[in-house]
Amino acid sequence: MLLPSEGKVLVQGRSTAAWDPIRLRRGMGYVIQDAGLFPHFTVAENVALIPTLENWDAPRTASRIQEMLRLGRSRS
Repeated sequence: MLLPSEGKVLVQGRSTAAWDPIRLRRGMGYVIQDAGLFPHFTVAENVALIPTLENWDAPRTASRIQEMLRLGRSRS
């Protein structure tokens, strides 16, 4: 993620420069794509990666996986 060369970008009322970059990405719904995906993981395991890193409980993670899979099917 790039910092602006001038001005400010605010997320939840705070400048992006004031955020920890990892917290910012995870909090705004940053999507892992291409080289960031694990080819030995299933789609569901790749979707669950960030919720797992964020210590979500199993039911919440499972719900998120289903939500993302439904979104993927509706766009194809």
